[in-house]
Amino acid sequence: MEVLALVKIYKVTNKVNGKVYLGQTAQSLSKRRKGHERVAGDFSKGKATYFIWALREYGTENFSWEVLCDCESPEELNEKERMYIKLFNSNNPDFGYNSTDGGSGIKNEREVDIGGALPEGLVVNRSWLQERGFDRPAVDYFIRSGKLEAVAHGVYRKPGPALKWENVVYSLSELGYQLHVGHMSALAFHGFQHYLELGGEAEIRLYSDRRLPGWVHDVPKATGLAEMVRNPFGDFGIGVEDVPFGTWDWPIRYASPERAFLELTSTIASIEEMHRAQLMMEGAANLKPELLQVLLQECRQVKAKRLFLWKAREQGHPWYRYIDQAKIDLGSGKRQIVKGGVLDDEFLITVPGKDEDGQTEPVF
Repeated sequence: MEVLALVKIYKVTNKVNGKVYLGQTAQSLSKRRKGHERVAGDFSKGKATYFIWALREYGTENFSWEVLCDCESPEELNEKERMYIKLFNSNNPDFGYNSTDGGSGIKNEREVDIGGALPEGLVVNRSWLQERGFDRPAVDYFIRSGKLEAVAHGVYRKPGPALKWENVVYSLSELGYQLHVGHMSALAFHGFQHYLELGGEAEIRLYSDRRLPGWVHDVPKATGLAEMVRNPFGDFGIGVEDVPFGTWDWPIRYASPERAFLELTSTIASIEEMHRAQLMMEGAANLKPELLQVLLQECRQVKAKRLFLWKAREQGHPWYRYIDQAKIDLGSGKRQIVKGGVLDDEFLITVPGKDEDGQTEPVF
């Protein structure tokens, strides 16, 4: 049996947060301590592990050092290290700085790498990183070493090609947001947007189950994301479909044409918007009546439903006759959609008047 002289298990405790680090060494404790502190002061002297970063972050004076036991064999050394790491739960980032279960020899520390944990193009926050074992010292290390870059305050990505708005939308879904591209943006994607947005690049209109975080608007290529405040639907799953994006086919959720048209009619408040929607509705001959029936029954906004049905009737698309209006809550009373319009006797909404040829009066 090989005997190791003065081989010992030692414990280091952060006096600020109580986290611990367990190690093994054949050196004296004071010499081992000086070695760790030297690396913390100059990363070129060794590996910048979680523990080393903690020494640098909190200051070496805020750590206490002690020897837990001496060992007489390699087997005992590794066994005791594993035992103490398990006892103190020090390989859990919430409780300690060990990166392994221990027992792998004198040099048991490993440099933690974020490469396999964070896909290229994904934007994440510190909470996301923390949940995957990357605590504050590790994140700071990755930033300083160029393995992470900040795209906004508290939000990070791996260095790579310029972000697209789809990267931001998918990243939000990975962070727990339930959201989809809808309204005019979804209609444009499906080929219905005959009216071109003026004034530059069109906004990407998003529906979300909660307010989007403020950092979204600080990310380049995400400044065009427009959050739709009022959602005419309570269910985020009906009439929504996944569209693959990028190298990894990340799913970006889009409203179907059927849902997007109802989202559109829920916000119309002028004759100009009425005319724009009517132009797009002309090409909606192939909407699915079964899905429309479900959406019309689930839609919470009376105005949106009445206006959509009025437009469908005006266009005379074949699917309109398959809609069972008796199952749809269309409310009661009159609704003003546009000022200066005329009242439609069937749906009791104000709509643009007719010219002498029976056509809807043009806007321009």
